[in-house]
This record gives sequence, structure tokens and C-alpha cells, in this order.
Amino acid sequence: MSIMQSSFRMMKRIGVGLLVSFVCSSQCLADGAVSLADRLGEAVNDPMIPAMSVLLFRDGAVVEQLEAGVRSVGSDAPVTPDDRWHLASCTKAMTALLAAVSVARGEIAWETTVGESFPELVETMEASYAGATLRDLLTHRAGVPGSGVHMGMVWMMMRGLDAEEDRLGARYQSVRMALGIPPVGARGEKFEYTNLGYVVAGAMLERATGVVWESLMQERIFGPLGMASAGFGPPPAGEGGDYPANAVGHQVMSGRLVAMSKADNPLVSGPGTNVHATMRDWAKFVWEIVAGASGGETVLGLDQALYIDLLTPPENAGDDAYALGWGVFTDDRDWGGGRSIQHAGSNTMWYCVAEASIEQRCIVLVACNSGTEQAHRATIELLRVARKVLMAGDESAEP
Repeated sequence: MSIMQSSFRMMKRIGVGLLVSFVCSSQCLADGAVSLADRLGEAVNDPMIPAMSVLLFRDGAVVEQLEAGVRSVGSDAPVTPDDRWHLASCTKAMTALLAAVSVARGEIAWETTVGESFPELVETMEASYAGATLRDLLTHRAGVPGSGVHMGMVWMMMRGLDAEEDRLGARYQSVRMALGIPPVGARGEKFEYTNLGYVVAGAMLERATGVVWESLMQERIFGPLGMASAGFGPPPAGEGGDYPANAVGHQVMSGRLVAMSKADNPLVSGPGTNVHATMRDWAKFVWEIVAGASGGETVLGLDQALYIDLLTPPENAGDDAYALGWGVFTDDRDWGGGRSIQHAGSNTMWYCVAEASIEQRCIVLVACNSGTEQAHRATIELLRVARKVLMAGDESAEP
């Protein structure tokens, strides 16, 4: 499986393929047999999982936040509530919300096409991309590939742009290359999970505003929502005697877990891949979506219809499908019915999942500073137990 395809496939596996594990797993928390802290402690005892954090959120407030483990292998520095975690593909939902802000301002429309945003590239891009819309890109239905030889070559060339000081120009160069890749199908014809599509979408927002995506995120999303910890790339881990000043990502090399404090996806791939934040700041973002879609009070003040747009898959996608930056599941019995949203993210050195119920107005966030299969499995178990805490109104949870 390619790295480009991994996040949504992991999300589908957690949300659908392993649904039976949520229902039929050993004893549930409601029976008093296990606590969230117990499961977290068990998880970080695995040598392939340095640390994990889980946060439960309901009706605009943190119900409980727990973390356990160390920031880096070979260090005894523990993770703290203020550590920042790499959110990888969970960045996509943030770019989609940023697009909604631009739509509300009249700077762009969901149906604005790639050709309209980049008319100077129409003659050189693959013909089908010219008619692909912003919505197509954000729902992974523009035909932009998520894997394959051509995509891999563009990804490597994008990494070569990391040294460019002109991020706006570097992202434009990456878009020009991406639009030259043969599509996997006509726009709207099939779902193809792709980071490149989000790079193109981010560049469309840059073209519409004249402002680089990173600055737009800070000014229009992170700033208003009070996400002071949010940034781009690997969380700063310190140098020399200060290391590790934050949790560090890890990857398996030659059979052992190795700290990777500075490795990440290409900088220009940011719109789909590279935000970091503390758990509480991440929760502020997810709550903006849940509150907006459920008709509650929001910080950004967009019309409820725009929040609902973000959680509405294309008409031909079915009930349980990918919307704009979120997988959407209907009649979710694990959340007591109604809609739930979910996204997973991994740059192969970190792993995280956000899940929320719109009707129950509950959120669960789980993050790990390891991208291993063990981290994936532990995340699934923590999601299961955390859901039960929220649905049972566990008395041990601190308000």
C-alpha cells in the first residue's frame, strides 16, 4: 500500500472493517472491567509505542485528557498535556474549513474549476483536470492519482522544493507538475484518496487570495480558534541539552524503533499533510465543525449550511463515504445513532485519529508518536474505550 493512500484506508478500517471489535471486544468500560487509563498504560508498554495521548470532549468542554509514555526512545522525558502531535492527513479537514471560509467571503466557490484558477496552465495540464472543481478536489474525486510511478516522481520533486523561500511559488511549481500526471479517471468518476489533490486545492485558495496557505491557516483558522500551538511540519523537539522538548515521531528501521525528530512530508504538501498541535487545540478545531453542523454557536460564524457542506459526500458516493476532509458514517450505533465523522493521519512516523458524533456532540482524539502497526491497533482500542466513556457518562471522568 502506498503512503499516499494509507490514511483513508486506515480510517475505513477503523470506522467500518473493525466495527465488530468495538461491539464484541472483551469487557466494556460500562461493566467496570477496564478504564481508559488502564488501556493507555497497556498501550505504551509496547516497545513500538513510545507515547500516546487521548482526549475526550463533549458540548464544548474537555471531559478528560490522558497521556502516557516518553517523548523519544532512549529518553525518560514524559509526554505532557502541552506536547504537540503531528496530525498528518487530519490536516485535510482544516484545509476544507479554510476553503469554506473563502467561499463565505466570496473569494472562491465550491464549483470553481482548476482551469478557472489557473487559466495559464490549461493548455499544458491533462485535459480532464481543467474542469475539476474545488469540491471535486476536497472529496478526492478530481481524478488526481494517489499512488503510482508518476505521483511518486512528483512527490520526490516536491521534496526538492523544501529549500525554496518562496513557498507560494514552490507550491505553484508543484501544482504545475501534479496537473501533468495522467488522471486515474474522469472527474467525479471514482474516489481516489490523494494528497496531491489537496495541494492543488490549497494552491487554488492561494490564487484566490494572493496569500500563502500557511498564512491563511494562521490568520483564518488557528488565530480565531485560539490554536496557539498549531504549526507546520514536525513539532519542534529542541536541540542539544533541550532535546526532547516535545514528543518526537518514530519509524522502524532494521527492526528497531528510531526517533525521527525532523523528518516529514514535503513542505509544499502542507494542505493535505503537515499541521501539528496540542490535543486541546486540535479539539478546538474539531469542535468548530461539530458545533457548526449541529446548529450550535461557532467561533468562525459561518452559516450552518457551510458546515453541513463539509460533511456532505457527493450524491453518488452513498451514505458512508468521504465528504470534504472527513469520512462520514450514518446511523452509527456506537455513538447512539446519527452521523459520525472520522479521519486518520500518518506520515509513517506519527499516527492519529479524530472521531466525533454530530448528534451526541462528542469528540474523541487519539495520537501516537509512532507510525507502527502496533500504534494503529492501540488507537483502535483506545477509540473503543473512549466512546464508552462518553456514551456512559463515566463518573470517573474529570470535568
